[in-house]
Amino acid sequence: MVEIVASMATQMVHDLMREENLSYRMIETTDRVMELVSVARKIQFLLKNGGNSERVVKNIWKIRYLAYGIEDVLETCAVEVAFMFQKHEERCIKRLFRRYFGVRNDGVALENVRAKISDIEPQIKVFNQVFPDDMMESIPRGEQLWAGVYADGVVRLPRQMYPHGVEEHFVGRDDDLKQLEEQVVGRDNDVKQLEEHFVGRDDDLKKLVSLVVKEEKEQDRVISIWGDKGLGKTTIARKVYNHPEVRHRFQAFAWVTFSQECEIAVLLQDILRQLGSGKVKDITPEKNVINHLWEIQRRKNCFIVLDSVWKLDQWKQISSGFEMGTRILITTREPAIANVGIAYKLRLLNEDEAWELLKKHALPRKNGPDFGMLPILGKEIVRKCGYLPLAISSVGRRLTNKTSLSEWQNANNDIAQHMQSEAEEELVKILEAKYNHLTYYSKQCFLYLGMFKENKDIDAEDLIFLWMGEGMIPSVDWMGEGIIPSVDQGTEGKMMDIAEYYLGELAFSGMLEVQEVFSATRRFMVCRLQNHSRELSLYQGEKEDFRLKVIDFCDGKQPTLHSSTLSDGTRRLVIHFNKQVKLWACDPFAMDDLRSLLFLNSDQRCIDIPLRISDFRKLKLLRVLKFVRCKFAGRKLPKGIDKLVNLWYLGLLYCDLEELPSSISSLRNLRVLYLRVYDSILMTMPIPDVLSPMVLLKHLRLPDYSDHEQMNKLILKDLLELETLVGFNSLIHDISDLSNLKKLRHLVAHAYSNDSLTSTINFITFYGARIRTNLYIEHKCNFTSPEGLDILEEVLMCPNLHALTLTMVLIYKFPDCGMHFSSDLTQLKLLGCKIMEDPMEALGKFPNLRKLCLCFGAFVGREMIIKGTGFVNLEYLEFRNLPNLEKWRVQDDGAMRQLSALTIRRCPKLEKIPDGLASILTLRIMEIELAAKALPDGHEAEYRRKFHFVRSLIIRKLDPLAAT
Repeated sequence: MVEIVASMATQMVHDLMREENLSYRMIETTDRVMELVSVARKIQFLLKNGGNSERVVKNIWKIRYLAYGIEDVLETCAVEVAFMFQKHEERCIKRLFRRYFGVRNDGVALENVRAKISDIEPQIKVFNQVFPDDMMESIPRGEQLWAGVYADGVVRLPRQMYPHGVEEHFVGRDDDLKQLEEQVVGRDNDVKQLEEHFVGRDDDLKKLVSLVVKEEKEQDRVISIWGDKGLGKTTIARKVYNHPEVRHRFQAFAWVTFSQECEIAVLLQDILRQLGSGKVKDITPEKNVINHLWEIQRRKNCFIVLDSVWKLDQWKQISSGFEMGTRILITTREPAIANVGIAYKLRLLNEDEAWELLKKHALPRKNGPDFGMLPILGKEIVRKCGYLPLAISSVGRRLTNKTSLSEWQNANNDIAQHMQSEAEEELVKILEAKYNHLTYYSKQCFLYLGMFKENKDIDAEDLIFLWMGEGMIPSVDWMGEGIIPSVDQGTEGKMMDIAEYYLGELAFSGMLEVQEVFSATRRFMVCRLQNHSRELSLYQGEKEDFRLKVIDFCDGKQPTLHSSTLSDGTRRLVIHFNKQVKLWACDPFAMDDLRSLLFLNSDQRCIDIPLRISDFRKLKLLRVLKFVRCKFAGRKLPKGIDKLVNLWYLGLLYCDLEELPSSISSLRNLRVLYLRVYDSILMTMPIPDVLSPMVLLKHLRLPDYSDHEQMNKLILKDLLELETLVGFNSLIHDISDLSNLKKLRHLVAHAYSNDSLTSTINFITFYGARIRTNLYIEHKCNFTSPEGLDILEEVLMCPNLHALTLTMVLIYKFPDCGMHFSSDLTQLKLLGCKIMEDPMEALGKFPNLRKLCLCFGAFVGREMIIKGTGFVNLEYLEFRNLPNLEKWRVQDDGAMRQLSALTIRRCPKLEKIPDGLASILTLRIMEIELAAKALPDGHEAEYRRKFHFVRSLIIRKLDPLAAT
């Protein structure tokens, strides 16, 4: 946030200095403002890079306090200038600056600015004494944000994980392992510890080593260790990796650990480094990395371990970097991945082996006591642990050197609680370590997450917009010291990429749970914050003076609210509520410093906000304002919101608002405008044509209006900074406006007629190469005529179209464009199209289709057949509300080989699940509803046996009432 206001102040002074005939006092004031900017940059450098400096850590509160003070001075100055500009719009901006800073016209305003600066100058003097310039030079610069992030325009995920020298029973292989990277794998003490706790796997180890060192055939070069979590796959892989026979057999070694969201290019670079290449950092394009990998593998006999591979697609991507002579060892939980080579399934420990492992942890001394009854209790404990090495080791550590019968009896009685407590302690330690390894900006983004409730869905795109509104995402347009390195300024749309990078870093480190929902146009859809992560966010926020206040009225809570509820200097206030509560009249002076104010109603009804604010204009420094399902007096926007000239983010989601007032156009500083309404005629929110003055707007989400809800046109051509446009509507927007928006990167458009659809497709074809486009074809389009079918074929062959939804558009027969189907289309939804002939043969020819949904009568025939090698990249398939579908067959083994998730709901006549699906081992999620006659007694168990490899399998009988 410091760099944002420093940037504003710098620009203000630069504009002012272009003026001629400046008065002495005006020049003096600008000099003092620039001194503040210099101190702000110095503070920013300390906050980013001073984590290892004892002096910085000792004075962190004072540094942050001064940072907040400088923000207040600079931002207040900028806000008052902007407000004066709003009042005197007929005057040019140069004359406005003269009026504000000059003695002749506005001496009072000048004196106010000088007084604010004078108040903070004593603190700055002390700060400069504690942190002189020569001391600053001794602080090393931290890791640059963009170092290695961009290569060929691709965002690279952050740091990778390494296994070297890690204890056998370390839980949660993650970023914390990086600190062990420099330890030598073969050190005697590490090997000794591994030997000490290695139980019941000698035969497995012998077999695996034999497979690895033998002269390979081409089909045997990959060996996969697979099985459930906690079996010790990584442990035994490490034993193989360090085995003397393996070390003698190969010349070069590499080990990389995967995560669900890892970047393959980063892993390939790390493998290259470990195999012995020189300056890997200089080799950035992925193609060059692969070429260097091939070269070194041709010269050396290489052994590579790929630990914890999550997805088959990850193997397919990384395997291109391996030569035939290289031996690969994989650890995975997925049978589909195991089957890429020799699959070695790791078994559970037997009772004696499990007891032996427990003894090694709990009773490490060789001269132990007379066990007596302990073996009986111990074997009961390992049985409760499911004979899993990870769980046994966790309990064993709690019983270390405890030999009394009562202590073991207590452990046996409370084993579930012990295991949970152990896991929680480990989790807290891991999360804290992960937080400490985050980049500076990612830490700020993580602290912001504390305002959300745990285990609740958070819209990822809106979260990013909130971060932007707070100024937590550095702009590539400002080259401040230590903020971002120089990047190609000709490349637009990077701000959203930076934000997604931070979100990816939090997800990659496990601090934020990202829901696996495929989207053709968005990298992340929904995320969640687990309670441990939220507690850490709030704790660190308090520790680092983040100044966040969360008030929660949900679940029967009745917090006491009064003037002191907001502590001095509160920056962010979030109110959660789900019922009508007594209104709280807050002292506006207690809210002077607010930058973010969010009213989050989790009920489905609109409710009055639990805070009485007579005039929002008093919150003059507010940057983020969001209302969710809020009711306003007279259905009018609250007074003063249109005067918040500093506002960057305004969100009105599902609010009871008669219309958006025309005065909203005065919010010239707005970057994000987020509007949503209920799908109801009674809850519309007409928008006047007031968007054009918002020339700084970057992200605009408009309601999905139909023709009876919004009559006037909305002009968009002047929004030259726009990067995101959701809700473009052919009924109220002009398609020609889009060609003016050179920075547009994400477009969601709705076409309501054949003519507007043709114009939209032409735009996407010629201008859409830089844009992620999602197109909705609405019910007024007509494809029943030959001319209409021609238009539909143009749509299906359109390049640059990434997602397509057809809603209540009659098709009857789906066109077959053969090899000409769009290669960019990855998501297709057909809703209520009433297709009569089986469309699956045609649909299967889309080369890169990953998600397909046929819902609400999209197909009205009785039988669908998938045959051949269709749907080569399909990952998600959904059938919903297809009342006539009786038979669905998958005839060939080559179809849908990438399918990961299948949903069938409300298809009451469907007779059975196709047998051919049982050969698709990539399936991880299946949710199936079948009519009672299709699921007689015993059939459910049969399906469960047939699809035993599916991680989440739900098979249930269809409710007859739901099917109607």
